[in-house]
Amino acid sequence: MNLEGKLFIRERLINDNSARNYVIKTVLNDIDQGSEFEQRNSDLIKTNSSNPAEYMKQLAQQGYDVMIGYENEKIIGHMVFQEHKSSCRKNWQIFRIYTILEKRGQGYTIPLSVEFLKKACQHGITKVRLGGGKNPIMSKIAEGVKMQLKNIEVDLDSLWVTFTTPQNPPSP
Repeated sequence: MNLEGKLFIRERLINDNSARNYVIKTVLNDIDQGSEFEQRNSDLIKTNSSNPAEYMKQLAQQGYDVMIGYENEKIIGHMVFQEHKSSCRKNWQIFRIYTILEKRGQGYTIPLSVEFLKKACQHGITKVRLGGGKNPIMSKIAEGVKMQLKNIEVDLDSLWVTFTTPQNPPSP
């Protein structure tokens, strides 16, 4: 696997036509009915669903972003996350992981998660939460990244990943 992750807002992929089209067609339309995200942003979704540029701008202002996963420059999936700030620290919380249909079941989720954690560290993040509860998929991801990376601690109960040496990205 030759994987690479690119952060849509933070790395300014908004000018990349294929990335922008992917976000508009796939990410903005991949919202679980009744999810916490939908409930929290229902007015924003209704108001801006026909104006993707404004919708993305307003989501970005709330700390939302997408890491698009690439293999050999072809999009294979994404991870949606939100930045949270508490006591002068920033952390990221992943709440959506998606792999394109033709790549599902081929072992991409853990490597994409590893790539995401490396990106987080590069952006000064010291903690990442994998989901918001006892999600069995996120628990498997937490176990997988714990086995693959050094310089991290993983709390398998809360699904928090903490970088033990934040200045150095986690390594295999």
